[in-house]
Amino acid sequence: MRETNETNGPDDEYEAWFRVKVQEALEDQRPKVPHEEVMRAMRELIRRK
Repeated sequence: MRETNETNGPDDEYEAWFRVKVQEALEDQRPKVPHEEVMRAMRELIRRK
């Protein structure tokens, strides 16, 4: 579990990391994969196990 500060929010280091990850995702130029395509692939992966 993440440490929190006095306001019970995420600590500063985690907040900074999270903001970087969100910005990277927003700037990602790779083609988007539709949700249903991902879910279909995951169901097939689970079925094979």
